[in-house]
Amino acid sequence: MRDSRYRALARATFMAGVSSALLTVAAYAGTNPGDGVRAFGLIGTWSRNCDIPVGTIGSSRIVYEAQKNGHASVTTTSTVTLLSPALVRVGTHFEIDSATLLSDKQIKLVGKVTEIICPGCRNPGPPDTSPRQMIIEKVGAQIHIIDNRLLDGTAIAIDAGVVRGTGQQSSFDNKCAEP
Repeated sequence: MRDSRYRALARATFMAGVSSALLTVAAYAGTNPGDGVRAFGLIGTWSRNCDIPVGTIGSSRIVYEAQKNGHASVTTTSTVTLLSPALVRVGTHFEIDSATLLSDKQIKLVGKVTEIICPGCRNPGPPDTSPRQMIIEKVGAQIHIIDNRLLDGTAIAIDAGVVRGTGQQSSFDNKCAEP
């Protein structure tokens, strides 16, 4: 008898959790990208190390923005040296077409790279504007990209949190204090 009550309680607790998660996801389904990014808590500047000043070798920043018209974007920049001692800030600008909350810990962003930022590069070429998806996961107070690929499933940059080109885990980023 005690065993069956335990199973019933466990089943009820599990179903309550599933229902809560489904209601949370449904609450953000169909919203504009800006609302989804805002609701997930991404708005602002993120970095592996916010203490490294912008413009210093090794600095990197990811900026999530939402405009009043519902559009959203992500801009990434890193400071590197490119075949010379001069420091160069490189990055991309990604326009978000949709933001879908998968759970309270994950959001899926779909959009396209609209700009390659590489001042001083001889010919960075046009950005690949093919639709791309990113799944971002919250881990405590940090975020972590666990999936980054073309929407058709090809050109996988990050799979299961691992960067394909290096075999290393993708970075865990912290929210930087606003200036």
